Amino acid sequence: ALGDQINADDYQRLLFHDKALIPVELKSQESNPGAEFGNLTQIRSDSLQSPWLNRFRGEYANGLTSARFSDWWDTSAITQSDLPEEEKKVEESEQKAPATPVELATLTNNSPFMLMMNHERGRVLLLTSSLDADWNNLPAKPDYVTFLHEAVFELSSGRVFRNLQTDEPIVIPVPAKTTVEQIAFLDPNGKPATGTIKADPAANAATFQSQNTSLPGIYNLSPKPGVQTDLKEDRFVVNFDRSESDLTPLNEVQQKTLTEESHLTFFKTLDELKQAMFSDVSETEFWRILLLIFLLLMVGEMFLTRRLVQGGHSTLPEQSQT
Repeated sequence: ALGDQINADDYQRLLFHDKALIPVELKSQESNPGAEFGNLTQIRSDSLQSPWLNRFRGEYANGLTSARFSDWWDTSAITQSDLPEEEKKVEESEQKAPATPVELATLTNNSPFMLMMNHERGRVLLLTSSLDADWNNLPAKPDYVTFLHEAVFELSSGRVFRNLQTDEPIVIPVPAKTTVEQIAFLDPNGKPATGTIKADPAANAATFQSQNTSLPGIYNLSPKPGVQTDLKEDRFVVNFDRSESDLTPLNEVQQKTLTEESHLTFFKTLDELKQAMFSDVSETEFWRILLLIFLLLMVGEMFLTRRLVQGGHSTLPEQSQT
């Protein structure tokens, strides 16, 4: 997390160049002079698209997107086009995919707030504002501790992610002796996509990594035909809509189970459904019974009132005066 105590030149030289932890450019330290006039700088709720950040969006959050930022660092990711020509040639000769940080969250002024990128066998998460209360009031929000927990869990998790968001990197372990020439990595259009394999001889392992996930759909990683390798075919889904239902029709066994346990009735045609809805046999409304009870109560009330009126009012005996 960046703050007011960092030296931009040293950070840029040691940590933020294209060969270091995360390739970003520290442009300038920015502030919000209009906060006292109601011009607030906050986290954009619609920018929290990563699965582990969905719970902090405006419709679910308990304060994270309402945090106010007074200062932050204006940053930008260093892309392949920003590199010098000599470094571009080195990247191409090594057949490496360009490593670009992914913006996980932005501020309401469209400045990046949270960037993440794979580095070696881990991940790097960069926040452009402080984690304490110097530049924002994040620590005062109920979601603050939960956010830190989720961030640490995301960074330390070793599982393979197969449901990804756009521009999130694909990272998966592969057999130690696997090479780029032995694999076929296809995008959702069935066209070859670039990727890189980093070997770790000390651990007798290797990792396949690709940053080319800008297209939504299914990505396929498999060995090329005729190649002898221990690599198994694998698939990854980018921008998978988890709200979609499975439209596969139920079989007879599933329908029978739901009928017996949940008391559901299945109809094969629309005519059968209409007949069941409008027939007397399927009538389950209670409004007629309730209306009859209401009418009986009204008649009873009228009868009692009539008896009281016909009986007249009883007179109390006069008390003797003393």
